[in-house]
Amino acid sequence: GCVPSGLPDKRQNFTCQGWPMVRMLSVLLALALSQVLCSSSFADIEPRHFIKPALKGLRAVHISVVVDPELGKAGVSSFTILEDAQVQLRNSGIRVVRSDDLSAKELGIRIRAEKLSTAPVWSVLATVALYQGVTLERDSKIRLLGVETWTVDVLRTLQSDDLDSIRSDVRAQLALFVEDYQEVNGKPKH
Repeated sequence: GCVPSGLPDKRQNFTCQGWPMVRMLSVLLALALSQVLCSSSFADIEPRHFIKPALKGLRAVHISVVVDPELGKAGVSSFTILEDAQVQLRNSGIRVVRSDDLSAKELGIRIRAEKLSTAPVWSVLATVALYQGVTLERDSKIRLLGVETWTVDVLRTLQSDDLDSIRSDVRAQLALFVEDYQEVNGKPKH
């Protein structure tokens, strides 16, 4: 159970079987969010119909992958995720180029994580987002670079031995990108 324990400044802190109450609430919130966001219909939560038009006319992407360093130490490879993404997009008819090709827009894959210090549990946020330049409607002379124009997030709570499932989460997110891309640009002709 949870019992109060006094702090030096006379505030009360609650400890649940050795876990501070704030940590316990954080874990419970992450678990609740992961159940909502990672259900089989997690894509329905994101209002993707508002962001699909941002993919119209997209000629090519270059992919960047950033993996939390702690996840890297635990065996999650940014190189493997990059290879997976390149193959998946190319097989779907989306042109993938090197990052120095200025005609391409950045498709970023970001994987952030927080590991509990008291258990082998990770809270993992995987984001796939398209970044491109936009012009302000109110003043066409103002152009912003690197604006997120399409995005899907997945928040999960994973055991240490389940971290490889991050790759399948990213593949599912990329499948949504492909679906939206093909909806506004058409499917490739083989």
